[in-house]
Amino acid sequence: MVQAANSVGCTVDKCLHPRGRCLYLPLLMPMLLHRFQLLGQQLQLLPTACLYWQEQQMLVLADVHLGKATHFRKAGIAVPPALALSGLHKLSEVIDYCKPESVVVVGDLFHSHANAENDLFVQWRQQYAQLPIHLVMGNHDVLPIQVYQQSGITVHAHSLLVPPFELVHQPPTQPQPNRYYLSGHVHPAVRLKGSARQKITLPCFHFGVQVATLPAFGSFTGLHPIRPHKHDAVFAIAHHPTVPQIMPLQQWGHGFEGGEIVAV
Repeated sequence: MVQAANSVGCTVDKCLHPRGRCLYLPLLMPMLLHRFQLLGQQLQLLPTACLYWQEQQMLVLADVHLGKATHFRKAGIAVPPALALSGLHKLSEVIDYCKPESVVVVGDLFHSHANAENDLFVQWRQQYAQLPIHLVMGNHDVLPIQVYQQSGITVHAHSLLVPPFELVHQPPTQPQPNRYYLSGHVHPAVRLKGSARQKITLPCFHFGVQVATLPAFGSFTGLHPIRPHKHDAVFAIAHHPTVPQIMPLQQWGHGFEGGEIVAV
C-alpha cells in the first residue's frame, strides 16, 4: 500500500490540504477498505475507523469525542490545535467518499460539556444539512437534548434497531437471543507480537458471536486492548502517517499473516 500511495504522490508534505484534510484518501480508499459479510449483510470496514453498511447505505461510527482536545487545552495541557479540527475533517472525507444516505454515531459524539468545538460542529453540519444523522446516546453525551436537535441530529436514548442489527453504545453483557449488536464505547485494540519480540498496539474492529465493537473514530482517544476468542473476527487498523489500512488478523477461527495476538 505504500507503493500505491507513492504512485499518486501521497507524502507527508504533499498529502495534506492546508486545513489538514488528506486529498488522496478518496483515491486510495477502494484499495484500503476491507469487505466483510455478516448475517447476509455486506459491510465495508474503513481504515478511518468506521463501517459502511452497503444494504442500508449507512455509515456507522463510534466515539468521535468532539471537544476533547479543546477541554485539554483549556486545562493547560499542550495539545496541538489541529486536533480540534481533525475529527470533522476526517468525517467529511469519509462522507464525501461513501455518500451515505444516513450516518449513525453509536455514542460519544461529544466528549463533555460545550466548548468552541461545538460551534465548529454547527458550522460543519450546515455543509451536510440534508444528511440524516442519528446519535445513540453514550456516557459522554451530556449536552442537553435540544443542542443535538438544533443541529438536526435524531437522538436515540438507548439503541437503534435496524434489522438484523441493533446499534448500541455499550456492548451488552447479556445479549438478547436472536440479536446482533454493533457497539462502541470500548475503543478496542489488539497487541501484536512479531517474530523478533517486537510488540505494537493497534485499534481494531472486533466481531464476536453476538456483539461487534467498533474502534474509536476520534484520533485523540485511548485504546483498550481486548482478548478476542479464537473464533472471533478481528481486523486491525495499521496506521501510517498518510495511508492507514485494514489488516485482517483472524476471522471465525482462521488466522492471517501479520503477527500473533498477545493475550492481555
